[in-house]
Amino acid sequence: MNKLLINIIGSFLLILSTKVIASCSENIEQSTPNSRFSLHDNATLTDNKTSLIWMRCSIGQSWDGSECIGSLDAFNWQGAINRAASTNFANYDDWRLPNIQELASIIEVACSNPSINESVFSNIGFTSYWSSSSFAGFSSYAWYINFYNDAQSRAQSKSSGYYVRLVRGGQ
Repeated sequence: MNKLLINIIGSFLLILSTKVIASCSENIEQSTPNSRFSLHDNATLTDNKTSLIWMRCSIGQSWDGSECIGSLDAFNWQGAINRAASTNFANYDDWRLPNIQELASIIEVACSNPSINESVFSNIGFTSYWSSSSFAGFSSYAWYINFYNDAQSRAQSKSSGYYVRLVRGGQ
């Protein structure tokens, strides 16, 4: 390979490996301040507003005591549902995919790129997350949220590959 191509590939890999840091506005009231959450030693947290218990990391990542590390695993919608049903984590086996309202409840409106409280949910990257909610108009579509772009809920084909953050309680 020529030197220019090697430098371009190296720069691209550096960009991909760089940790995503949100841009947050001090002029907008936080929707998910740190005080809203109780953090637990078992890599889970409780949302004190909704009483939901969330995994701090996405499926594929692990908690190192201060942040989520590792690569996120992408799933089609049915694969995400199946993975949730088979997950045993922190001595609980009732993990599930959040519905679209639950997933939207962790959007941080004061931040963008990503629109999430990174003190609580670290290293989510440039990611879209599945909800358990099917799209009423087309049974082959389900709702998801892309926390990196505008954190709006959208519907997409269930065959698409998105990421998974599991929750328990509620519903």
